[in-house]
Amino acid sequence: MTEGDVLWQVKNELQSLDLDNRCLVIFDQVEELFVNDSPENDLKYKSLLELLVSKSSEQVKFILSFRKEFLLEVKKLLQATRLDFDEVLLSNLNRTGIIEAVRGITSSALTRRYKVEFEQGLPEEIAGDIINDRVVT
Repeated sequence: MTEGDVLWQVKNELQSLDLDNRCLVIFDQVEELFVNDSPENDLKYKSLLELLVSKSSEQVKFILSFRKEFLLEVKKLLQATRLDFDEVLLSNLNRTGIIEAVRGITSSALTRRYKVEFEQGLPEEIAGDIINDRVVT
């Protein structure tokens, strides 16, 4: 792990936390560790294993998010840690849920501050594209 690496940053942040409180760490797109066979990804894989083993506790929990096509690879990673884990498969959002997720981006104070907005009809178009893509693949 290097100083600029996300895993390094998480490890250091966890070391500085007051563990009287609980902490939840979420890693999204974990499948990226398995997409390219490279020395850098091998190092990240080993670093993630080390982090999970050294920091998992009653106070610190991890959520690993990834595409379901990579379930086998992620299960192997988790089994190598010998830590208990649960699997939760999220179902696809329906059209209404997708539109709500896209529109939700513009509802926070931060996005209003930066004047983030969507062209009228864009959330519905995005939802249609996602739904159509599911049908094709």
